[in-house]
Amino acid sequence: MKQEMKASEVAYRAAGVMARQGHCKNTIRDWQGKVCYLGALREVSSNDAFFMNELEMKVYWTSRSLLRERGDNTDPVRYNNRPSVTGEDVILLLKETGRRLEEEGK
Repeated sequence: MKQEMKASEVAYRAAGVMARQGHCKNTIRDWQGKVCYLGALREVSSNDAFFMNELEMKVYWTSRSLLRERGDNTDPVRYNNRPSVTGEDVILLLKETGRRLEEEGK
């Protein structure tokens, strides 16, 4: 892990990474440096291409819960890869996830 931080910080920073670098689908990071949902998390937290650490898992499951609350029975990765979903949609999900985790003290 790059530094000790809360899961809410990981979510907010991941949103910032995607806002700066751009959004991609169906790959963690494309040849232009654009990132998907998971790629943004990993850049901030672990840089591990194969395993999510504890903070990434908290962000992932909180995002998934938020999607379910909206009536969307999917996970954040599949959400990211939907043709109709934009980078801004994913950034907003990450920010909303950060707010929820912050409210929970995580």
